[in-house]
Amino acid sequence: MLILVLSFLSNSSVNVVVAGMTVLPRHCGGSVRHVHLAVGPDPSTSMIVSFASISSQFLDKLPVGPPVGGVRIGTQPDQLSTVYMENDNAEDGESTYHCYNITTLSRGLSNDPSNSKSTVYWSPYYHHVVITGLKPSTTYYYQPVVQPNQPAFERIYGPYLYMPSLRGSSTNQQVSTTQRENISSLSNQTEEGFRRRYNKRQRRRRLIAWGPYNGSELQCPSPSKIRMFRTAPVPSTVSATFAILGDLGQFPHSQQTMERLLHSKHEIDAAILAGDIAYTGSDHRRWDTFFDFFDDYMAFETIPLQICPGNHDIDKYETSDRIFLAYQYRFRMPQVQPAQLGVFDGPSGSLNMDQPPYPLPYEYGNSYYSWKYAGAHFIMVNAYASMEMGSMQRRFINKELQKVKREITPWVIVVIHTPLYNTFGLHLKDPQIIAAKENLEPLFVEYNVNIVFSGHIHAYSRSYPVAMNHVNEKGPVHITVGAGGRKCEAPFGKRVPEDWVAVRDATMYGFGMFRIHNATTAEWDWIHTSATDDDRDYNQLKDFPDVHLAAGPPNDHVYIANQYYL
Repeated sequence: MLILVLSFLSNSSVNVVVAGMTVLPRHCGGSVRHVHLAVGPDPSTSMIVSFASISSQFLDKLPVGPPVGGVRIGTQPDQLSTVYMENDNAEDGESTYHCYNITTLSRGLSNDPSNSKSTVYWSPYYHHVVITGLKPSTTYYYQPVVQPNQPAFERIYGPYLYMPSLRGSSTNQQVSTTQRENISSLSNQTEEGFRRRYNKRQRRRRLIAWGPYNGSELQCPSPSKIRMFRTAPVPSTVSATFAILGDLGQFPHSQQTMERLLHSKHEIDAAILAGDIAYTGSDHRRWDTFFDFFDDYMAFETIPLQICPGNHDIDKYETSDRIFLAYQYRFRMPQVQPAQLGVFDGPSGSLNMDQPPYPLPYEYGNSYYSWKYAGAHFIMVNAYASMEMGSMQRRFINKELQKVKREITPWVIVVIHTPLYNTFGLHLKDPQIIAAKENLEPLFVEYNVNIVFSGHIHAYSRSYPVAMNHVNEKGPVHITVGAGGRKCEAPFGKRVPEDWVAVRDATMYGFGMFRIHNATTAEWDWIHTSATDDDRDYNQLKDFPDVHLAAGPPNDHVYIANQYYL
């Protein structure tokens, strides 16, 4: 097995220093880690499993080619009787984004430019396996697996691979009892090698009082771990529950948000993270620690996580013109077309991630896409790719809205990182927000989009139904959920809120639960997870630090009528 042969193929133990705190990304000897899900092309019959294995630094040392990942799957944990192998056939809409490396400058704790040293970061090798041919509303158990190359993978799992694109058949070939025993033996070998290399006592998970998440001393996930997920219901089923997060990161409040989400995970069908995912500070090693965080807070190996890009996901280094690398390589969304990822063509050097230029060259792939789940049709928007008239993204959004069939998906939801309606005193002149208001809001109003979820502002707000700055019962409800983990301290822009503001608050962290009950009624809950660091129980007003305004309600709960039917 790969872990036995390539156990030395992990990144060298280079410390990451963030906010004065040294963090060591976890190294698991090339075994499976960073497992997370996304819905497949048809969520009722498919799922995408993504995970990492070896460090890409050692690919040129492999005499047999790059490793190949797959997934063993079945409806019982002891009968994983079908195997799917990752497929990089571009004709099937799958890309070959597996790994990347990038040259960085390290300045040490002093942050002194004169002490800068050039280093190369090598990402883990990522595997994205699209599992198809599943049954709706069915619980499946699965195990990600890795072999040194495709011939080795097919030699071990070949008799029972589900690979219609290669075999010309979509019929599952079941595993015989002997073959199942062989797989079990291989898994035991993997577990034995894992325990030899990582003979550590189980350490208690703990919250870090200050600084970024540090899971370096926690145990790596077992490579023989069996996980589970449940497919979406048939499209005629309307009801579903979605967790909505924004600006999560890997901070103490991020952990509290994830702890609370885990408490509710059995009622969540899918989760949405509206951008600003990891907050790496343009240090890609922090993407490794972020996925270590996901390994320890095990929600998204069971619940599919759908993402859209935020400004802190651009990740431009001062020594490079490459952008969105981790966002594209480490995730796999149900893409419309393979990604067209360009490079930054502006001035060299650092990029202010709080004020990135617009637009940036990133089309399709994970940039923008759509997906359907039960009675909801979701459109995920990239606020940093062009939204102008005639742009590829706007044409895609327009076409997608025209395709909506309300008799099947009565609820239409848009997710975009930058809020179109912002009652706070920050980011008011962002070109992305201006472009979305000018070019996308007319489409949202014309096609009766029900909800627009956003992040970006580290606070919470919900609007009344609004269209073109006026309260209108037929307009979308705009909800900002940017208080997932990053500093929740956005000041109000005005003492008296705008007419379209229903609720606004920046005193508590949290996430939302959006429950669709039927074609005409949905329910929204904003769930507080923790208070601000200084226990501030009042809201602030921009440019007036001595003004203290009342905190928002403990929790925001409201029923939403489907505007399309009003």
